[in-house]
Amino acid sequence: MQCNASYMLVKMNTIPKLPQTLTPVRMVISTEEITAYASISDDFNPIHMDVEAAQDAGFKDIIAHGTLALNLIWESIERTFDFAQQPEITVDVRFKAPVYRGQTVETGSVHLSKMGNYEVWISDQDGMRAIEGTLQIHFDTVNGE
Repeated sequence: MQCNASYMLVKMNTIPKLPQTLTPVRMVISTEEITAYASISDDFNPIHMDVEAAQDAGFKDIIAHGTLALNLIWESIERTFDFAQQPEITVDVRFKAPVYRGQTVETGSVHLSKMGNYEVWISDQDGMRAIEGTLQIHFDTVNGE
């Protein structure tokens, strides 16, 4: 599954020195987190709420919403950069594996170029990547250019 998310925030005037990695964010995926996210997103698909339904769909247990885990990348961006004004940021990811209730997931990243490109991922406690892709900070869009 491909997810393209592009958010235009506020443009900025200067390109900051970019870190080699983004600040990692870790989360234990609990039943409470999944239920709260289902309420926020209004997504009560049984694979997120009912063990039997998840198993009938081929999963070993309830799975977290993919976008619940994906939100950790956005949190990582917020923790890393102190943009007085933020440029446009694009995240292009693939959902590679389910994230199960009880798993600990963490963001990872590596800076690919001085222009604001990063490889990003969400991996579980065993290092298996559930989500991976790229992030681009569009400094070329500042000041309406």
